[in-house]
Amino acid sequence: SITHYLAVKENNTERKKIDQALIEAKDAAEDANKAKSDFLATISHEIRTPIAAVNGVADLFKETKLDAKQKKYVNVIESASELLLNLINNVLDISKMESGKLELDYAEFNLKEVTEKMASVLSIKAEEKGLLLVEHIDDDVPLSLVGDSVRLKEALLNLLGNAVKFTEKGSVELLVSLVSEEPGESVLLRFEIKDTGVGISRDKQSMVFEKFSQADTSTTRRYGGTGLGLAITKDLVKLMGGDISVKSKVGEGSSFIFTAKFNLRSINDKSYDPKEGDLIDERPLKVLIVEDSAHIVFILQAFLSNTNYELSFAEDGKRGLDKFKEGSFDIILMDMEMPAMDGYTATKLIRELEKKDNKKDHVPIVAITAHALSEFKEKSMSAGCDAHLAKPIKKNELLAAIIKYTDGGDSLVMQGGEELHAVASKDLEMLIPEYLEDIRQEALTVEGLLEEKDFAKTQDIGHRLKGSGMTYGFIPITELGAVIEEESINKSSKAVMKAIGQLIYYLDNVKVKYE
Repeated sequence: SITHYLAVKENNTERKKIDQALIEAKDAAEDANKAKSDFLATISHEIRTPIAAVNGVADLFKETKLDAKQKKYVNVIESASELLLNLINNVLDISKMESGKLELDYAEFNLKEVTEKMASVLSIKAEEKGLLLVEHIDDDVPLSLVGDSVRLKEALLNLLGNAVKFTEKGSVELLVSLVSEEPGESVLLRFEIKDTGVGISRDKQSMVFEKFSQADTSTTRRYGGTGLGLAITKDLVKLMGGDISVKSKVGEGSSFIFTAKFNLRSINDKSYDPKEGDLIDERPLKVLIVEDSAHIVFILQAFLSNTNYELSFAEDGKRGLDKFKEGSFDIILMDMEMPAMDGYTATKLIRELEKKDNKKDHVPIVAITAHALSEFKEKSMSAGCDAHLAKPIKKNELLAAIIKYTDGGDSLVMQGGEELHAVASKDLEMLIPEYLEDIRQEALTVEGLLEEKDFAKTQDIGHRLKGSGMTYGFIPITELGAVIEEESINKSSKAVMKAIGQLIYYLDNVKVKYE
């Protein structure tokens, strides 16, 4: 029989208090992180708007007749604003890296153009100091690559900028060599930036890649800088699938070495680069500019003053929406942060109006905003924008966007009679002529379907083109297929027909080389 009882009581009060404290601490940390992100986004927006005005005016001055002294003044203004912009970008990059939101944006690029551009940017400073600036790419390094050229430029600019900054005499070299290659797939490249500068002592070399750190505290006073550049470069290199290291000796110079992985391009086309030369557009377009900053309106108006564009203006989203209802426009340039009604809301309402009125074509909307963070680009695109330009923008960037998203011809296909080249596998030589003829028949089929407004079928064809083009090594077919698919979803006969015209042009002019 039971003669005794033992009762055990556990006091969970303290554990509950600890659990609650942990939950509150987690919530507080998340709130603090959100507050930091919101603060950085606001600061970026507020600073980029006046920088955009400064850069824009500098661009306009450079188009006028200036004497040597005036040109120097304009260059100083431009350089100072670029330095300020780089500082903002560095802070934003650090924030994005800490939150894991920094991602690579893959696109085709030419490696030689990147290295030459970086050397050109720093050539003036190098010449002023009497330095020899050399860039060299080994012969076995492929030049046509796929990767994030913007992030590569950022890494190179940080390292080359430091090399020029910390070198008083001698030379700065940028050397590129091949580490390994997966034929037809990818390459691992080695970048070395060598200088004959002040050098870094062995005990300080381990800290140069830390945030806000420099090898010597007197460095900041003498040379300037925030100590962010190398920390950002280290993270960028890691993101590009590589590593970075430094070899240095005080008084003899430094050598920063990093590796990065890139995919190989399967086509050797003549892509149009909007950054080279002055773009000219003589078409009589109707352009609606929705922008609340008088400074930015002035800059945009000046940038477009030599075109035949008919410009209309609205100082907020509500007035922009009213203008859209009243008139017909070929393209809309939309600021996203405005009083009364912001650009996101105005864009959504414009897209809703287009859907209600089936006869109304899809009007391209280009977001022009001071927000540079990727989440704001996604927000713009989700609202219905076709493109996102971050301030400060250059004149050619603006014109290139207008040309691309109207009837001026898209990127790489409409090149005014230039020969277009494609490189394909020799194994596919018997199949490709038939494949290209099938694509031509698909294009003709789409033309017939457009007359019937059968966008479901044109969307399917666009999807097929998008998938097959890359398989056979014809990237333009893939890109135009994506356009046909997307514009079929938007039910824009005009845009789909434009893409079909470009596709037929490409098929008529492409020269295939088999390797």
